[in-house]
Amino acid sequence: MSACGKIDAGIVYDCANPPTGGANDRLILMNFDDWQSGTISYDVNNPLIIDGYTLGTGQGYAFEGQNDSVEPRVALVKGRYVDSFDHEVRFKVFNNDPSIKEQIMKLGQSKVVAIVQNNHKGASGNAAFELYGNDSGLELQELERILNDGDTMGAYNLLLRNSETSRPGTIPHTLFDTDFTTTVTNIIDVIVP
Repeated sequence: MSACGKIDAGIVYDCANPPTGGANDRLILMNFDDWQSGTISYDVNNPLIIDGYTLGTGQGYAFEGQNDSVEPRVALVKGRYVDSFDHEVRFKVFNNDPSIKEQIMKLGQSKVVAIVQNNHKGASGNAAFELYGNDSGLELQELERILNDGDTMGAYNLLLRNSETSRPGTIPHTLFDTDFTTTVTNIIDVIVP
């Protein structure tokens, strides 16, 4: 077995920062090629942490929901030779204006990355933001609108997920630079001006 498969530390329950489920209702999407055209810096001790980002082309766009309408998910996919992961973000769009429909259609023809803000922020905000689709992007896999749905009142239900032939090799990356405020200033505010 490869040495990269060996654990080298234990995990202790953090009583000062107990888990909190759910995600913020503000989802940030950015075109995958725009994300990749920027300068991404990774923590030297943990490559799953993105600790800096300089904008290349494009920008991120906020999709606002409500009442826990952003539902991120990651799942291990066991392979015969290589294990991988499915990254997905299910969310709702509570608007049916023609300009919104146009963006939904464009989303169906795009590959994006998604920034999710977890309700659980962790110690000094080190668990607040996660990036889904860093390696291969996410594509619109499902779209449904049921006008008679009493819970959503006819909202669009969308699912972004990596393709089955291009699964990421890691769980979602963490966006973190020093503390929560610095992360928002140096990474998030750069992406969504």
